[in-house]
Amino acid sequence: MWSAGVTLFAALVGRYPFDDDFEPRLHQKILNDELEIPDTLSYEARDLIRSLLVKDPSKRLQAFEAERHPWISGHLGELGLATADQAAMTDGASVVPTVYTSPPKTPPHEQLPVGGLMSPPNNSPVF
Repeated sequence: MWSAGVTLFAALVGRYPFDDDFEPRLHQKILNDELEIPDTLSYEARDLIRSLLVKDPSKRLQAFEAERHPWISGHLGELGLATADQAAMTDGASVVPTVYTSPPKTPPHEQLPVGGLMSPPNNSPVF
C-alpha cells in the first residue's frame, strides 16, 4: 500500500513525496522526514495519501479500506466503475459501464486511418 500512496502522491502532485539522488539519504528521509502534502489537494486526497504513507505498516491503510475511502469510491463513481462491494450487490451481473461496451460512433470524417495515431507499433496488443 506504501507504493500506492507514493504513486498517488506523484500523480496528483507531480513529484515524489520523498526524493534524493543518493539512496541512503533517501531512506533516511523516508524514515525521518514528515510527509508534506500540498494544501492544493482536496481534503479527501490528502487524507487518503496520509493514510497510505503511514510509516508503521501495521497502522497503514489496507487495500479493502482504501477501496472504501471517499476519494476512491467517489472517483470510481465518476468513471462509471463499481467498488467490490457494489459489484457484489449486482448478483454477478456485469458492472461494466455502457461507455466501454458500446463506444459512440465516430463520424467518418473524424476517423483515423488504419495504422493511425491510436494503433500500437507492429500491431502489438495493448495491455
